[in-house]
Amino acid sequence: MPRSRCARPCATCHGVGAIVIRALPTPLANEIEKFTPGHIGVAVVSLHMVRETLAPWTGLLVLLGYAVLPLVIGGVLPVRRDA
Repeated sequence: MPRSRCARPCATCHGVGAIVIRALPTPLANEIEKFTPGHIGVAVVSLHMVRETLAPWTGLLVLLGYAVLPLVIGGVLPVRRDA
């Protein structure tokens, strides 16, 4: 079975991102951590609003941005490079 070309870079970015966030001062790390996919998922599916997370609809919009941004970049860069 061939290895995925995406799995290793994605895992590396996630791991390095978590380490970098933990190295920051606590108040700043808490603010940045709100925008990580794990915390957004908790905000979206939780029954009660948690103060340290984003609002559910805001979290969904951020997740949508995480999905749309790479698609837009992947669509624009090849067109600009080939021109």
